[in-house]
Amino acid sequence: MALNKFFLQFVNFNESELDQLNQLAKPEQISKGEALIKRGQVCDKLYFVTKGILRLGYTSEKGEEVVLDFVFQDSFAVDYVSFLLQQPTEMDIIAVQDCQLLSFERKSIHKLYEENIKFQKMGRLISEFYFIRFAERIKENSLPPKERYDKLVATNGELLQKIPQYLIASYLGISAEWLSKLRAKK
Repeated sequence: MALNKFFLQFVNFNESELDQLNQLAKPEQISKGEALIKRGQVCDKLYFVTKGILRLGYTSEKGEEVVLDFVFQDSFAVDYVSFLLQQPTEMDIIAVQDCQLLSFERKSIHKLYEENIKFQKMGRLISEFYFIRFAERIKENSLPPKERYDKLVATNGELLQKIPQYLIASYLGISAEWLSKLRAKK
């Protein structure tokens, strides 16, 4: 199971501990274009994407879609600030395609943290993993658009075919026309 593989890259859980984690996972589905979390809501769940792609972002005052990040299969979707501080989120998490998810309620996760230090370690290491990913994303924003695009293709090439060009352009901070030119040079 992809979820177990994800957890095991952080902590060496035994079968019983993996069962505890899996029992917390609640299957959910959302359709393409549907919001998993809307701006202003409090994020009280972590979502593991088992199938599909989500985008994190917001709609600007001009009505333009601003994409901050994509969440691909076998990773977590969450507004982590909202989740940790239990305050309203500043962004939307929207399905780019039909998605299948496993959700974990915040209170259930905290209960696990209290029961076993290995779960606390897992939470800390996953938080560090996503913090590093976020910091790398900020650094990438200083790269020229072509380098950002090349990096995106190198890490998620086949998945990019499933994302509309205007969303990729927004993620890269360039126009759809400029993205077309970058793609033509490949």
